[in-house]
Amino acid sequence: RIEPGLSIDITTTDELGQPWDFNKHSMRIKAKKRLDEQDPELLVGSPMCTKYSSWQRINKLRDSAKYKRERKHARRHMEFVCELYNQQLQKGRLFLHEHPAQADFWEEPCIRRLLGNDKVYVVDMDQCQFGQQDSGGSPIRKPTRWMSNCTHILEELDKSCRSQNGVCSRTRTPHTVCSGKTARDAAIYPFEMCKAIPKGFREEVMERKRRDKAAKLILPKSHGDLNDDEDVWGTRQQEAWMFINLVNQVSKYVDSVTGRPLDERLIKIARAL
Repeated sequence: RIEPGLSIDITTTDELGQPWDFNKHSMRIKAKKRLDEQDPELLVGSPMCTKYSSWQRINKLRDSAKYKRERKHARRHMEFVCELYNQQLQKGRLFLHEHPAQADFWEEPCIRRLLGNDKVYVVDMDQCQFGQQDSGGSPIRKPTRWMSNCTHILEELDKSCRSQNGVCSRTRTPHTVCSGKTARDAAIYPFEMCKAIPKGFREEVMERKRRDKAAKLILPKSHGDLNDDEDVWGTRQQEAWMFINLVNQVSKYVDSVTGRPLDERLIKIARAL
């Protein structure tokens, strides 16, 4: 079982009922403190794309002063998000970022620097392949780009439409234009896409667990070597749950090889044997 973490977005508020406005220094500090406390294994970011959409190129011509002012605020938001992603990388943790594939956002210096990391990858996909549709059931292609250091999640999301003449390759029906109310409604992820993210995350957790063999570092030698096929924590599902909780706990004991925090309760049990 994957334990849910903190949600900091436009639909939530802090303990005082204040919205999470990352243009405010105080809210950025508060958000960083919350993340440090929870220390999530996976951080998912999907900042609002409005100020980086292709439509803003029209607004740039209409009111350049307003355009520059709003772009400055959006850039500050993106730089803060990238700062959090870099923290995840430094800790050996994971991040996942989503934005429209054609958005100007991908040319921001903070993003280009992040993409310069050899552990960070991107995939382009079409949301119609995960069931994105309008209120009438017509598919919405919505080309989307994902950036992450979790290859398993990216593999799950890597599905592109093989559209011909505007016809969706999944439904065999025409795509609807993604603008106006349709675009606003399409900001909500389709359920199939929501399922793909934890599926890929779980595979990443399982692979790391098999690779690290963290249990060997806290079990006494009397237990002998563990077989590669041995299920240390029980079922695979329980194993993933234990791993998530280990990395979310604050511990004074850390793995000497990976640097990950260790479960103090298990340390005490092992030393008592």
